[in-house]
Amino acid sequence: DRRGFIWIGTRDGLARYDGAAFRVWRHDAGDAGSLASNDVPTVYADRDGRIWCGGDDGLSMLDPRADSERFVHYRHDANDAASLSTSDVWAIAGDAAGAIWVGGYGGGVDRLDPASGAIAHLRKQVGGGPGLASDNVLALYFDRSGRLWIGTDAGIDVRAADASIRHVDLAAVSADARFNVANLIEDADGSMLASTRHGLLRIGADFAARVVVDRELNDSYAYAVVRDDAGELWIGSRDGLNRMDVNG
Repeated sequence: DRRGFIWIGTRDGLARYDGAAFRVWRHDAGDAGSLASNDVPTVYADRDGRIWCGGDDGLSMLDPRADSERFVHYRHDANDAASLSTSDVWAIAGDAAGAIWVGGYGGGVDRLDPASGAIAHLRKQVGGGPGLASDNVLALYFDRSGRLWIGTDAGIDVRAADASIRHVDLAAVSADARFNVANLIEDADGSMLASTRHGLLRIGADFAARVVVDRELNDSYAYAVVRDDAGELWIGSRDGLNRMDVNG
């Protein structure tokens, strides 16, 4: 985060590393202000320093600026259309206006206004209308132009500033409709890199995806990718870590 702490989601709570030691927040069944769930697959630090984490019991927010380190919770309520679409949260991102975007399994994407608490929903397209390719959202990423890239189990969607949705063309990658997009980042040239079960993909200005590397990885199911200052790509897979140099 902006203060230099590293926040880590684990299967045994939310951890914070200060460079010397760890502090861990865990769920306490007797404390409604504790972490909602000990299984934390995603963590996001927003521009105001708040920490948002998702899991199998909704979205939890910790504000380190508050005197009391209590979590605020957002969950799905079947009787409240203004609640989260799902309590199974897998991805979190923030936009330039300060809104928090949440992706979940079976719930599509929700936009949360932290000031008012209002939640708007973006779901799977119905009858050919605008919407997502799938409601199972695994990754979210805002590029430099403000577009929201949405990784799902069925592919990649892009939401423009005018709220229009465009689907990435995956025909050159695989005929298998299961993509399980786990991670999205913007590369230096403005293209997007996506970690998927079909390897690492690159999406250009034409919104068409092409394979960067798949079988050369120790496992073609790519989970994460980052480019370092030397221009090398580090790719995490189901079977370890791969490094691709600038020559490929």
